[in-house]
Amino acid sequence: MRVPIIEIRKPVKKDLCSACYDVILTQGSSTSGPLAEKLLLAITAALLGFLSSYAIERVKARREPHLRLSWDAFIEQALIKTSDNMKPKVSIVYDGKEVVHLTHIKCTISNTGNRAVNDQALRFPFPRGTELLEHYLDPEPKPEVRVEFSSATLDKNEDLQCRYQVGQLERGESISFNFVTAGMHLTNWEPISRTQEGSVEFHRRDVSIAKEDQEHLRPFLIFTILSLAIPPIVAVFNLGYFSDAAVVIVRLALLGALFPHVTPVIRVIERIISHYLSLKHESKIEAHAHGDQGVIMQIGGDIDGSVRFSPRTTPGRRADKELSEKNETPQQ
Repeated sequence: MRVPIIEIRKPVKKDLCSACYDVILTQGSSTSGPLAEKLLLAITAALLGFLSSYAIERVKARREPHLRLSWDAFIEQALIKTSDNMKPKVSIVYDGKEVVHLTHIKCTISNTGNRAVNDQALRFPFPRGTELLEHYLDPEPKPEVRVEFSSATLDKNEDLQCRYQVGQLERGESISFNFVTAGMHLTNWEPISRTQEGSVEFHRRDVSIAKEDQEHLRPFLIFTILSLAIPPIVAVFNLGYFSDAAVVIVRLALLGALFPHVTPVIRVIERIISHYLSLKHESKIEAHAHGDQGVIMQIGGDIDGSVRFSPRTTPGRRADKELSEKNETPQQ
């Protein structure tokens, strides 16, 4: 009687990643694998659902009430370059009056939000010693805007304050305020806006644009990474025309979501490059001294403010100074 021989084999253990990879390859090798089709449909549907939700949220955010005013200021000074001998013979006359430091300011206030701004108070400050020769609106706004001049008075610091009141400024409308001043050079000048509710943003136009552009950086990076990662994953499912169509749909959807962020990101990159180039051309000063005479040389840029120089102590001068102080010290 023959005894049957039973062979017992231990199952080969595989980790989860290897097993999933074998399933995908096995199902992907067949053009009609039901599991591969379900996985492909799930990935495509999840991506399209995410993009649809993002588009809806973006539309809702744009429709939410957003009150914002932006301003631009153009300052032009009447400067005449003459020699020192000719300066006493040259003067500037405005409306029959001799003035100094004649300056023209054109400040444009624009409604860059998505709602009308009502009952907005604008204040245009001028430093002490400034004489306001004239102020006017050019071009004249529509009567419905209801721009009214309030007052031009001195505050407790004797700074001149020119105030206007704006009744209603619709979306996309602008008002240009013009001021002619004398007596002082105006630097770092900016208007001030106030409302009773305090819900209106008020920024310089380039600051508002830069702030909006920075908000596009995160979605741009997210959609760029998805555009590079998702199509190769979809292409793993070798399902013939169905797989190719899914890749095309995914690419078009991601590119469509990425396109609105391209221009703002380009502007951000331009600002970074221009800022980097401006840092390379900062003001540099070289000073060379020989005896009681010295030469100061400025290389690139402008100097605004005061410059102080202190003598540099070399090792030889330091030793001489210590020796002289030692000889001057009275011996006890």
